[in-house]
Amino acid sequence: LAYCMSAVLAALAGILYTAYLGQGSSESGIGYELNAVAAAVVGGCSLQGGLGTAFGAGLGVALLVIVINGTALLIKRDATLWEGIIVGAVVILAVAVNRFRIGSAKGG
Repeated sequence: LAYCMSAVLAALAGILYTAYLGQGSSESGIGYELNAVAAAVVGGCSLQGGLGTAFGAGLGVALLVIVINGTALLIKRDATLWEGIIVGAVVILAVAVNRFRIGSAKGG
């Protein structure tokens, strides 16, 4: 059921994104993979699986949107390059915090 819902929602998102752009392109979604993984990880989902909530993922998306839009506003030259670097740093920081949180919860 989860995979079916995921597929239906992904198809709906693709249709809406195509309508938003006003055209269909095979390259229109390139680069969003890092943002999707980053949003989930920042929201508290573990890369090893088994942890995380939909609410946490939503908070991760909100934080990531703030970071990406803030990067675009603050950096005028090569904002896309710096956006990738900053999102990567945020993912590394979130994984480190998640690892520390799980390690301290287990007692060591």
